[in-house]
Amino acid sequence: MKNFSKSIQIKNKKINKENMKIISKAEFKRELILAEITYQLELEKRLRSEAKGLYFETDSEEQIWVYKDSKIVADVYNEGEWENRINVTININPYSNVTFKKVEKKLRDFLFNEWTREQFDKLEISESCLSNDSEQWKDHQ
Repeated sequence: MKNFSKSIQIKNKKINKENMKIISKAEFKRELILAEITYQLELEKRLRSEAKGLYFETDSEEQIWVYKDSKIVADVYNEGEWENRINVTININPYSNVTFKKVEKKLRDFLFNEWTREQFDKLEISESCLSNDSEQWKDHQ
């Protein structure tokens, strides 16, 4: 009996080598960067749609901006760890129609995916005493 699988494998190897596209290192780097950018854009789009109106942007370890319809509606400040709790303060823009409870709920969902389990368990969220202070938010109307 003839071994057909071996001849099929040899034909497949020939076809694959003929069809392979040879690209330069620079082209490969460009394609890789393009793929990374595409991935980041798709990820950002997915995260925006999952936020259902609220979008979080991390500025630094201490600062997170909260957007709704491309406008800043709140800022979140991580005050650091104290007495085994990570204190986070939310400052709501009085010109927006979001509430502290809505931002807090969405922030918890966001941080659950961003932080480790140990950090998330220590999370304590409070509303800033400057929240709804219109003087502070004049530039963000």
